[in-house]
Amino acid sequence: AWGLQILQDAAKVSDVDPKVLDRAKTYLAGRQEADGSFPVEFAVHREIWGRMEGSFGITAYVAWSLAEGGDKSPMAKRAFQYLEKNVAQVKDPYLVALAGAAFASWDREAKVTQATLDRLDEMKTVDAKNRTVSWGNGGPTGVYTTGREAQVETTALAAYALHKGGR
Repeated sequence: AWGLQILQDAAKVSDVDPKVLDRAKTYLAGRQEADGSFPVEFAVHREIWGRMEGSFGITAYVAWSLAEGGDKSPMAKRAFQYLEKNVAQVKDPYLVALAGAAFASWDREAKVTQATLDRLDEMKTVDAKNRTVSWGNGGPTGVYTTGREAQVETTALAAYALHKGGR
């Protein structure tokens, strides 16, 4: 999914063979479960993604990658149906931000998008003295950060999701 995002972004400014993008999507489609999720077992960093509320984290990441490229395929629809069915149970602000980014990229006006962004906004920590807001995180992020670095990454992802959702 990460490779797909990179290639889709590169295609905006350079020539990228569409067949490469199609092969990446075919690979992802072959890994999707019947319920629309993507199993942690196919992820490169299984040890990190596996700690992110089961298949939810990796599915949100794949769905986000597909949505950013404008993919409206049945594979993408099933992934978003899975996210919509499960997002209300997610407690980790990082994963709510990731789902918010995915939903906002898919359909920023959808009820589930707005509800997810509302929840994300409620999870922020306000520091009135320093006039800042931030989002904490319950564990390592998708790129192994923890502690203060994870807070910065989670805050950046939350800001992206909220901006993408028109907030």
